Amino acid sequence: MQSINICDDCDGKIITLYIQSLDKVKIRYRMKELQHFRDLFDDYCTKQMVCQNQMRFKYNNEEIDSTCSPFLLDMKNGAIIHSLLRHRM
Repeated sequence: MQSINICDDCDGKIITLYIQSLDKVKIRYRMKELQHFRDLFDDYCTKQMVCQNQMRFKYNNEEIDSTCSPFLLDMKNGAIIHSLLRHRM
């Protein structure tokens, strides 16, 4: 399992989150709870070699906006974000 730190100068305590793909592979990320998901999603998509607009990320069956933060979604340490490929129409 990989571990990535996505921490910048924003305020808030650092929490550990996991992004899990459909094949159950988890990547661990550490980020500040008030930080937007944009950098985390960018890093994940780069490592998966896909464009971010091809992916969607869900937590508690709700799609996550990249401008949202773990604090706004009331995420706790160890929360799992599910990554899914968008279906083409």
